[in-house]
Amino acid sequence: MRANARDRNQCTGFAGRSRQCASIAFTTALVLASSAGTAPADDETYLMTPSGFARPGLPKIASGGNTARLRIIIRDRTTGLPTACRLNVVGPDGNFYQPAPNRLSPYSLIGQWPKTGKGNREGKSPIRYLGRFFYATGEVEVAVPCGLLRIEVWKGFEYQPVVKRVNVADGHQPDPVRIDLEHTVPMDSLGYYSGDLHLHFPRKTEADDQLIFDLLDAEDIHFGSVLAYNEPPGAYTGLMDTMAAPQFRGLGRVSARRRGAIWIASGQEYRSTTYGHLNLYWRDALVLNGQKTDADNWPLYGQLGRETKRGGGYAVYAHGGYAQAIYSDFVQQNIDAVELLQFGIYRGIELAGWYQILNVGYRFPCTGASDYPACRKLGDCLTYVYSKGQPDLAGWLKGMAEGRSFVTTGPLLLLEVDGESPGNTIHKTGTGPHRLQVRIRTL
Repeated sequence: MRANARDRNQCTGFAGRSRQCASIAFTTALVLASSAGTAPADDETYLMTPSGFARPGLPKIASGGNTARLRIIIRDRTTGLPTACRLNVVGPDGNFYQPAPNRLSPYSLIGQWPKTGKGNREGKSPIRYLGRFFYATGEVEVAVPCGLLRIEVWKGFEYQPVVKRVNVADGHQPDPVRIDLEHTVPMDSLGYYSGDLHLHFPRKTEADDQLIFDLLDAEDIHFGSVLAYNEPPGAYTGLMDTMAAPQFRGLGRVSARRRGAIWIASGQEYRSTTYGHLNLYWRDALVLNGQKTDADNWPLYGQLGRETKRGGGYAVYAHGGYAQAIYSDFVQQNIDAVELLQFGIYRGIELAGWYQILNVGYRFPCTGASDYPACRKLGDCLTYVYSKGQPDLAGWLKGMAEGRSFVTTGPLLLLEVDGESPGNTIHKTGTGPHRLQVRIRTL
């Protein structure tokens, strides 16, 4: 398993009122940041070439002679229970062997978005080895060619990846392969809970919800926001059946569902070619419900943000804000945050624009999200929100809007400045200079 240095992104939503202190705190908060842009062409080869082979592997389903059926059982070492995860089964020929088609198969990395399959958006970061993976919910059977196989298992950012080699002899049915995954960095024990606020799945039935739960579980994501959106941007009709990724189980509070430690709810990504995209959470109706408009002309995003916030919801500029109206809207407190980290880079206003906002003394949190399936993979960028106790979705969103968070493409680092965690305020008096104590922990 490999990681590219350009993947090592993390920054915090640390928010301090003092201009003098905010500049220092936020400068320190940027840890292992990346400004990687479009991926060079050979990164596509890098993504799909398993260790020890010279070419990208292809997705395959084994059949015919000289094959066997390999049963793989994955358990959480702490609980002893089956756990959802992401797997590669690499054959002796360097190809990636898939299970028989099942309800999770459309989310395997066997295609190239948007032509076929989900995820794997060419030219986007993060750039790291992924292989042609598939998802499983704790137990799976895969037809494989005989010979030396390598099984690779992942589960989000907090579990230790596992690689196991199995030699399947010709003419012999292999024993089941049992793999225990260890939760080596349990962020919830430190008060941090992961979330991806930018997901596009249709929600029509209970079966749709269970599919989303399984996929979030496989990537160890605690909070997911599933967004309907108008496609294409511009001409807009406020009816759910006109939306892409329609959300027919309600919006906002009434749409919230929980399975174990995982929460989901539905929201809206309102899209304009003039102002960019605006993600709306915890809002109980579509923008201009039942009405039509030209989204390129009206309404202004500030109006939509104020309307959403008055109803107890949250408004976040998507994709880094597009630098259109974002500067006026944050000053007027029309929006709660900017979705800054996506595709492994800082988008839209980027870090320079974000720091301009922070350094004039404004509290303006950032979020990280994948925009799945228009990305490399589900949960390739996440937001971790701090909570003193296990939050519900309403509490997690509130913590996000208060900047009690950090965003990351994988590194799990904790920051404190003068004992204060992200989202808190540092008070200094006098002309200074002032001394700050910064504590950074790597996990």
